[in-house]
Amino acid sequence: MRFRLLTLLALVALIAGACSGDDDAQTLTVYSGRSEELIAPLIDRFEEATGIDVAVRYADSAALAATIIDEGDNSPADVFIAQDPASLGAVALDGRFTTLPADLL
Repeated sequence: MRFRLLTLLALVALIAGACSGDDDAQTLTVYSGRSEELIAPLIDRFEEATGIDVAVRYADSAALAATIIDEGDNSPADVFIAQDPASLGAVALDGRFTTLPADLL
């Protein structure tokens, strides 16, 4: 499970980096509805492996989903890690997810 999350974060970082307008920006913003105790070690490993800085905002999944929806197109979140499907569904229904290109899948 941890390897899959680390791989997912690396993939998202590549996508975010490719879409970034600033080539010098190497920061990934993660909104995490999972506990810092669980996620922080994975984030640390990701930063060490990629050299990409990660800014993490920890809170309840539902609260983060509401924040992403409220922020709209101005949300700095590159990755949303939720603990429940309802939070993911709310963000998806609001059209806040990005489809990965087929060549990356």
